[in-house]
Amino acid sequence: MEEMYCCGCGGEAQGAEGYTCADCGAYVCRGCGKSGLCPHCYGRLLPFH
Repeated sequence: MEEMYCCGCGGEAQGAEGYTCADCGAYVCRGCGKSGLCPHCYGRLLPFH
């Protein structure tokens, strides 16, 4: 079964559409990551590769 990377809002954070948090490792969708900060810990977001 393929693992899905989901944002806390329920949106998909996979491929070029999302980010990962450098600090807590959370997956964040593009909409929630617009500020560049993780909605969970306010760490720096990195583009998901």
